[in-house]
Amino acid sequence: MASAQATPAPYKYCIQATIEKPGGTPVSWIRFQNTPMTKQECEKLFSTEKEAGKSFTVKVGVTQFSCKENPPAPGE
Repeated sequence: MASAQATPAPYKYCIQATIEKPGGTPVSWIRFQNTPMTKQECEKLFSTEKEAGKSFTVKVGVTQFSCKENPPAPGE
């Protein structure tokens, strides 16, 4: 059985953070992608702009943010 933390080979960056939404419990989050991400970009990804029938923005907090470059796969 593969570990949930296994790094997929094709992705260059591993982004990890703890997401904190108002009224919710903190959630650990991990994402693999080919471009780096900043903490501000991560916050924008999870903050919702004006939901239907509402006129406010839900701002989320991001803690323990890290964006690390994955080492190349063996043979690359």
